[in-house]
Amino acid sequence: MTLQPVEHLTYDNSATSSFKAKSRFIAELNWIRNLQSPFPLGLNDNIYQSGNISKDPSIDVFKICSIINRKTRSHGIRKNGNIKRKFRQKMSVLDLHNLRLTSGKHVMLSRLCSLSISSLKEIDEQADIICFRTDPLYNAANLIQSYTQHVLRPRIDKESEHKRFFLKIPFINKGIDFIDLQSIFKDKKVIDSIPKYFKNTEPPIICYKYKKPIRGTIFNYNKIVADLNINDNMPESCDCTASKFCYAPVGHVLTGDFSIIKDKRLRSLLSKGPKYRIHSLIDFNTCREKIAEALQTFSNKWSRREHAEPNSLSDWKKRIFNIIDNRVTFYSSNEHFLPPKPKTTYRYLKKALQEFHSKYVFVPADKASNNVIII
Repeated sequence: MTLQPVEHLTYDNSATSSFKAKSRFIAELNWIRNLQSPFPLGLNDNIYQSGNISKDPSIDVFKICSIINRKTRSHGIRKNGNIKRKFRQKMSVLDLHNLRLTSGKHVMLSRLCSLSISSLKEIDEQADIICFRTDPLYNAANLIQSYTQHVLRPRIDKESEHKRFFLKIPFINKGIDFIDLQSIFKDKKVIDSIPKYFKNTEPPIICYKYKKPIRGTIFNYNKIVADLNINDNMPESCDCTASKFCYAPVGHVLTGDFSIIKDKRLRSLLSKGPKYRIHSLIDFNTCREKIAEALQTFSNKWSRREHAEPNSLSDWKKRIFNIIDNRVTFYSSNEHFLPPKPKTTYRYLKKALQEFHSKYVFVPADKASNNVIII
């Protein structure tokens, strides 16, 4: 419980103890009335000169509370009430046709989406009159009615309008996780930047393409089997019989015990299995480049599906990269939020395995693909 003083009472030297107690009760009663905290509205049950109000149902709690009358005032004239009506855009089919010729189809449709319902009804009636192909406003009227019919008339959503498509991004390092594209696509500003005339405005599904595991670096049995001159390239003698890992019926090393590897770091890495992927250093610049390439490809396909201009999603991409740049700046100045740098690199792994590949063959175990057999 936390107590907060709300009033400090001071007394003269001539004040008696009964006077001090009475003044405290009166001050408490005033605060109970102002804060409207008598039971059951609040926790104050023992009220001065009323007793325990919870035990006496005849006491009217609302008479204890101080009721402040609302000031009588008129609403008057609202100064800014009709600003939207005064500055409401009135456009015709000709105006939109000229805007399409000067700035393109995307700007024309964006301006059309900003009009009110009453303006859309008027412009739909104008476009409905234009029915001859020889009319220079025929193409603009078709584009206008493709949107106005979508907004003004009741319709049933199609399944294709809520279908989500995949955005493929190579997962090069964990910087992509810290950027968190999925939350960026759900941002309100990013969603609002999608053109209103798009039928499908669902956010994409992120599909990561991971780099290859250490399997291709560990196993060398394909190279040995594919060697046509394997008999000539095999060594004439070996020291397998002196090794404690020698398999007696064959007379050579055949084991799944990783203690044959003396390097502790390589041994711990191989114990994680051939499906393990070595962590790369976090590089936000590379992540941003890969995201830019993936978004460019995705936006081009999205625009083609909506029959829109290629630059219609430029504002959408700009909002996304604004959030990405803010997150990259934050993690660049707060590196303690990032995971530690990996101790083992691919270069070290490849160099350490070259010595073993010159003597042994690494083979995956049958029906246990995560295990390794050394021959």
